[in-house]
Amino acid sequence: SVELPLAKTAADRVPFVFIPGYGTGAAIFTIPWRHLVESETWSKSEASRRHLVAVDPLGWYLSGHPRWESGASVEGAEHFFTESLEAWRKERNFERIDLLGHSIGGNIASTYAERYPQRVRSLLLLSPAGMPGEPVDYRQKMRSAPWTPWLILTLWGRGWTPHYALKILPKARGQGIAARMAMRWGRGVPEGWLDMGAFADY
Repeated sequence: SVELPLAKTAADRVPFVFIPGYGTGAAIFTIPWRHLVESETWSKSEASRRHLVAVDPLGWYLSGHPRWESGASVEGAEHFFTESLEAWRKERNFERIDLLGHSIGGNIASTYAERYPQRVRSLLLLSPAGMPGEPVDYRQKMRSAPWTPWLILTLWGRGWTPHYALKILPKARGQGIAARMAMRWGRGVPEGWLDMGAFADY
């Protein structure tokens, strides 16, 4: 996890847990957090006494990377992410949490809240993304699709993701792509706010 340093008055408060969208990661929340901390109203607000925690779901970035065995099952994927989040909550000994999910993180957050309503005091969804079912004519359209989207969707269906593709590239090429992505995420951020090298390594 990535965390805002715990204020002395925050120990007995409900932590605010953030779940990122696909392809970003917990570190992406450090940018809006810094905006908050350096705002004039932060020190006077109730939020300044909160414990902010951004979590990388299992299989992402700083989290563990167990073998994926859920196949293409929606139920299996929901179980994988929600049960690992619940195991993390128990390990951290958080009785209840305020939960925020962005994009696909919103899907994880809402599924978790449905399974463990007694553990979620409040739920906030930012541009939540769902996982729709396969369209009725999907396979028919795939047969006549141009080769580029056909290849991408075929590989995706077999478990290949952008992150997996990045890992199998030569190290220098992968680092170059990661550096460009870090610069994109940091666009508009005041100079000196981010260590771009560390962000790219993350």
